[in-house]
Amino acid sequence: SRKSRVWNDSKITAHHGIIPTAACDLAKLSDDERNVYDLIRRHYLAQFLPAHEYDRTEVRVDLEGEAFVASGRQVRVEGWRELFPRAAVGDGGDEEREAPPLPSLSEGECCQARQLEVLAKQTTPPKPFTEGTLVAAMKHAARFVTDERLKARLKETAGIGTEATRAGIIETLLKRGFIKRQKRALVSTPTGQKLIDALPTVITNPGMTALWEQALDDVAAGRLALQEFMGRQAGMVEKLVQHARESTVTMPQSKSKTLGKGAGSRRKASSS
Repeated sequence: SRKSRVWNDSKITAHHGIIPTAACDLAKLSDDERNVYDLIRRHYLAQFLPAHEYDRTEVRVDLEGEAFVASGRQVRVEGWRELFPRAAVGDGGDEEREAPPLPSLSEGECCQARQLEVLAKQTTPPKPFTEGTLVAAMKHAARFVTDERLKARLKETAGIGTEATRAGIIETLLKRGFIKRQKRALVSTPTGQKLIDALPTVITNPGMTALWEQALDDVAAGRLALQEFMGRQAGMVEKLVQHARESTVTMPQSKSKTLGKGAGSRRKASSS
């Protein structure tokens, strides 16, 4: 038998994870209902399957004084991945990409270069976020933190926000004009860029989320007094307010809107 690490009653807060509770007739479900049920079912079953195991080989070759690197990957145990199509696994990281296995080689072995090709290319910027990839980035925010301790903490807390709040955070940024939709992508606006530039790093660094989560866990476990935690927050807020008072931010000018119809029929908006 295999016991999943998710079974820990001491870490349950508002509710446990969403799990299937009964066998259902898939034929009676709509397409959307069937897709949601299938996701829940697969993730529930995956925790009881073995780990996914693979061998990764990296070869470094010296050719006329130039170093070349090739990597190969060969699956040993499919494990939990049996439940998921290849396209649905991973979040686009390099470790998730499938690479063909390399031939058997030994250190110091001489190889023959059969074909050489020189290509002139330019580096390209990262692809802009879509709503889906931005939610994934928020969930895996640890990738954007360099401090190993904070990185580990963010992995434990599932990043920024929760499954229930991440989409709402993005919607708030859209409503306030900090980001905008550009076809399928989400891009920052001049207003959003100015805001980030004006804020101190301590606010924009995802690692701060990890520190707050750690402190809240300490309060819950009795290792840190609530009054001490609130005192720290008050001190931090005072410093941030002082920083804001001493800072000057020039926001982009918004375009004025014309109300009414016809030439010269501009009206001023009034409030009552």
